[in-house]
Amino acid sequence: MSNSDYIEELDAGIQELKNDIKKYKNNKNIEIELRIGQIQDNNSFKSGLNSVDFYNKIKQTLDSCKDWSNVLRTKTDELNNSGIRKITHFNDKKITKSSCIKKQRLKNTNLKYSNTPYDIRISISEEVESDSKIKTGTLRVKERDSYFYKDYRFDLTKVTQTENTLVTVNYEFEVEFMNLDNDVSDLYRAHSGLLIMRDIINMCEPISDSKIELDIAENIANLKI
Repeated sequence: MSNSDYIEELDAGIQELKNDIKKYKNNKNIEIELRIGQIQDNNSFKSGLNSVDFYNKIKQTLDSCKDWSNVLRTKTDELNNSGIRKITHFNDKKITKSSCIKKQRLKNTNLKYSNTPYDIRISISEEVESDSKIKTGTLRVKERDSYFYKDYRFDLTKVTQTENTLVTVNYEFEVEFMNLDNDVSDLYRAHSGLLIMRDIINMCEPISDSKIELDIAENIANLKI
């Protein structure tokens, strides 16, 4: 990478993500993701694009790319209750398998991205299989397109959520880091991941005079966990 790859704009996020990758990359069952969303007035983070137009624009661009090593289209039902997810996979409308996963959030860091429609979250989780059986909870139906490129997986997802009788639809974009045990440097991986997020956000609205800053309130909350 050259010094023109938005290093100054992305630097705060690069340094934070580099340190996170170094700390967690050798742990088992670890998932490190970057998510698009928006930091709310109460400093919480709302994941998602909140725009079907932006979703369609991103999907059209990703579908037109010929560089993917693989593209997967999947549909799952996720029933969520007390940190346990019962995940049911479908193939041509037929159930192929069902499993329960316990997902424990190890760290969230919100990155404020000035003068853009979106912010970014660094999310680090541990996922392990669970013997728990759940029958009730929040249902999330995910229709996902996954695009694989080198050490990254791009997930573009339409999520239909049902909680009690309230049904909402959201559109999400995430980048998951893969092959964390290879010899790619932590700095390069962090920089590349945030460049990907920058490109995706720039598809929605052109980025100009922008800069990433750490969300201090979120970091303080992390320290209290």
